[in-house]
Amino acid sequence: MEKGLFATISLSQKRKASAKHNSEENKLQEDDTVQKLKEEMKQFREESRASIAKLKSRMDKLSQTNDDLRDHLSTHKRGYIDTLNQQLVIMSSASREHVHQLGTTQVRN
Repeated sequence: MEKGLFATISLSQKRKASAKHNSEENKLQEDDTVQKLKEEMKQFREESRASIAKLKSRMDKLSQTNDDLRDHLSTHKRGYIDTLNQQLVIMSSASREHVHQLGTTQVRN
């Protein structure tokens, strides 16, 4: 009878030891998983920061290009307007001269 009791205790102890071992193994696996996730998150953050820095740089370049184009167009717009105004003055002057000549011709007739 002692053997049976000893066997039962021994089996019970083996189960407890096995459960403890499994628990420790699970804990190690969890710790390993947590560590891997932390490393992945760290890498993700670093990559995100690098991507954000690149995007900011591109945005700055685009903003500068936009400003340059705006200045360029504004300069050319002023040039075109000045040219058109000069042509208008010339045409207006020529028109006045023509009207004056017509008036002089009609007075003579």
